[in-house]
Amino acid sequence: MGTASNLSTVNVGHSLPALDFAPFFVADALGYFKEEGLAVRTLFDPDREPPIQKFLAGALDCLLTGPLRTFDLEHRGVRPPAPSIVTINHKCPFYLVSKKPEPALQLEDLQGKRVILYGGSPPPNLLLKHLVRMADIAPGSMHWLEGIVGDDQIRALDRGEGDYALLTQPEVELLLAEGRGYIALSLVEHMGPLHFSTVVASRRFLDEHPMRARGIARGVQRAKRWMAKQSSTALAELAGPSAPQLNRDLLRRIIRRALADEYWVGAAAMPRWHYEWLKRAYSTESRAHKPVAFADGVHNQFADEVTRSELQEEDR
Repeated sequence: MGTASNLSTVNVGHSLPALDFAPFFVADALGYFKEEGLAVRTLFDPDREPPIQKFLAGALDCLLTGPLRTFDLEHRGVRPPAPSIVTINHKCPFYLVSKKPEPALQLEDLQGKRVILYGGSPPPNLLLKHLVRMADIAPGSMHWLEGIVGDDQIRALDRGEGDYALLTQPEVELLLAEGRGYIALSLVEHMGPLHFSTVVASRRFLDEHPMRARGIARGVQRAKRWMAKQSSTALAELAGPSAPQLNRDLLRRIIRRALADEYWVGAAAMPRWHYEWLKRAYSTESRAHKPVAFADGVHNQFADEVTRSELQEEDR
């Protein structure tokens, strides 16, 4: 384990709450990055653009995001591409929430309905539209309500301005606990395993500091393995400081669902088929994202090393 004086700094940015990238922050809290000789510094800004601009300027080495960011940067003309180096979340943790229970809702039932899309970031909206398209349902047969952000989504649902709202945590669990909303459709169930969130690194960082990139991959995957063995109470205690706005009961409910839905269960590496599916979905549903070939958009070297180490441990 390194001391504070000899740790190598890695600067990481994100624009979604820390709980959305729980394994990364758990790795830091448990000292896994420090054991890799790393001092991780994080920058949070709810406005997506500032972290991206700092990343492009070289002030950040990595972003907590997903493959969509790689396609977005390609669209902006950024070269060489910034690839994913390790998977954080293995499911798309979003849910269509209704005002009344609709346990038998099917994708076909969304035709003619008003869907309040997620205002925090584009990926879940694009994936839902692509899921509808794959079911041979014209996305234009739904009324997509866009540009509604944060608490305004819940207010719009409360006022009946939409039939469903595409939400994530903590809003989903909060509405369920208060009896103000019900999960009508789970993207987790409809999409299954999907490497939704990743650590995206700059090519400069990979070329100049490969050992630091390896340490990030090792720390994240080690945290996921640790989390899979813990109770929601234990994880809530550890994650509490990264989500100070949430009371512990609500946090436990969120983590309990995450464990049940297996957000964080899977290998470190990004499989080609996951990447190709996401590439097709994002580029089909949005012209603001330019496809990047798997060889340029994914750097699995360190994640593969982690997987080999895990297999060797299991064989002992």
